[in-house]
Amino acid sequence: MYFSKIGIDGQALVRLGALDENLGEYQRARSSIKASGQLLAKLSALIENAIQVDEHPNRMHTIFLRDLNDNLINYNPEDTSVFRDSLLEINLALQGKFIDIYVTNEEFTNAVRHGDNDLPLIPKVQRKYLRRSFKPNFESGGRISGGWWQLVHSEWRRFITIHNELTIECDYNCMVAEILYAKYGGNRPDGDLYSIEGIISPKARSVIKLAFQILLNTDSRRSAVAAVVGLKDLDEIGVSASDLVRMMEVKHESVVQYFYEDIGRSLQKTESDIAEKVMLRAIRDLGTVILPIHDSFIIAHRYYEWLQQTMVEVFEEITGSRCGAGFELEAPYNPFSIPDTPEERQLRSRYYDNKYKYEMNTYGELDPLDSSPNNDYS
Repeated sequence: MYFSKIGIDGQALVRLGALDENLGEYQRARSSIKASGQLLAKLSALIENAIQVDEHPNRMHTIFLRDLNDNLINYNPEDTSVFRDSLLEINLALQGKFIDIYVTNEEFTNAVRHGDNDLPLIPKVQRKYLRRSFKPNFESGGRISGGWWQLVHSEWRRFITIHNELTIECDYNCMVAEILYAKYGGNRPDGDLYSIEGIISPKARSVIKLAFQILLNTDSRRSAVAAVVGLKDLDEIGVSASDLVRMMEVKHESVVQYFYEDIGRSLQKTESDIAEKVMLRAIRDLGTVILPIHDSFIIAHRYYEWLQQTMVEVFEEITGSRCGAGFELEAPYNPFSIPDTPEERQLRSRYYDNKYKYEMNTYGELDPLDSSPNNDYS
């Protein structure tokens, strides 16, 4: 923390040993203060029952409604009472949980997404209250967002902890495509809905998944093909945009009549309703929280079997049909998948103690996660 003049209270904390003061030079280096090792040691002893300093509680039941140009629309709050009540219940549960990420400051910069200016979008870990955004009415959209963990790259999300517990991420396979078949019928093809026979590039699935979204969020075949042309890795899968669209129409011939009908936001509403219900079930059944990332969920590792079963049940309850593709489960027996090297053991020693407890199924009270030797954890 930088300052122009430290106050009397700050000076007292320096004298008590709670703060370390680093005096700068006039018109050159700034003065700074930071928590001392003595203060960090005392805080570490209290961390097990810590509650984060949260953003303003008025954000606990925020509902946005936007038009197709992303302009906010005024609405009658009574129209959203059900959404607000559910969101409030979820955010109150999040308020009582300490959500953290077990990385150093340097790692944290690499872990988060970057903006248009290529600067890291550093999330503030107190921003854990969620919101729902609908477009252009309350039957469309409804995506749940706002949690800082949604800014973390997928390969780093395994470091996230919930109340000092290791976590695991469970992901619906082919979520939007599964909802399309569940809601509108049709003969679902076997296997992965985001694969096409003959396209074997490592980038194929991600490109086909994005192309599928385009087919559902455009109002003409011509505009869909034009949008597919712009996909980043299209050149790496060995087919043209028009050929890819044609191949997808053939594979999904039983629901092809819903392509180019701009129904994507309607399917997204179903997706977000499923997410909301899974989260509420975790609060009511287990007294724990789930961190949503669109169609995947992060939960304390001990509950991953419950989560799998609940995701199946809720999908069927909301859509009236069973999810056909199953799930992708991130590292079911090794929550963090951190390489077991001497360097990592020095940096994250207590992680390995906790990991061992999980692998031996000896759940229970876990010790708080240690900071690094130089107290460099965010």
